[in-house]
Amino acid sequence: MSREPTALLLAAFLVTFVLTRTYTRLARARGWGSASANGIHLHHMVVGIVFILLSGLVEIASRPSGLGRDAIAIAFGVGAAFTLDEFALWLYLRDVYWSEEGHRSVDASVIGVLLAALLLVGGCGASRLEPGTLAEGTWGGEEAGLIVRADGAHAHIGCTYGDVAGPIPFDADGRFDVAAQWNVQAFPIDRGVFHPARLSGRTKGRTLTFSARLTDTGQELGPVSVTLGREPRMANCPICRSPR
Repeated sequence: MSREPTALLLAAFLVTFVLTRTYTRLARARGWGSASANGIHLHHMVVGIVFILLSGLVEIASRPSGLGRDAIAIAFGVGAAFTLDEFALWLYLRDVYWSEEGHRSVDASVIGVLLAALLLVGGCGASRLEPGTLAEGTWGGEEAGLIVRADGAHAHIGCTYGDVAGPIPFDADGRFDVAAQWNVQAFPIDRGVFHPARLSGRTKGRTLTFSARLTDTGQELGPVSVTLGREPRMANCPICRSPR
């Protein structure tokens, strides 16, 4: 399990819950009006449900990675905080926010925080790996590929490609960073010009994310995600089958 999305979800939940409780208390004390639509009081639980549904839909439909995955985690955390802050409303089916029964919302929110914290702590241990080298074979993704051999690796990011000499070692977090040679002018005519580069990324079981940075120009390529045993899907640029 990845720690970063869980940590972002938990942080978003805590910040949203504290800000929501602070605002509602100030609004009650100072007589501020509540949000409404066509004269109907709009509970913030409704906004929370929308956030949860949308984030769940996007996760199921597209399985985003990187920043997209982090954004989904934050949106879900915000939605969960809005929803659990009015847990008593959907438990008793009446507005008991400021009554004794309303304390159930705080209880539910605390339980939610504890569950997320347990998942985060459990993920810290589960995500540790035995240091090693990337598995040999073909790693494929959308417009990306990585062919790993015992004596090196050949990678494609879009219509650019690069080579790594020797195995690619990773640490206990699955992270790697190795020297490479990269060709960014391989399409439509390969000029055979290679730049010194760093190939870096992180592996998690049979999936990994990697990017390349040209050390002489600073150009960044990626990140892209690939899966072991999957064929690369290159729309315009055929992938080579062996390191050069």
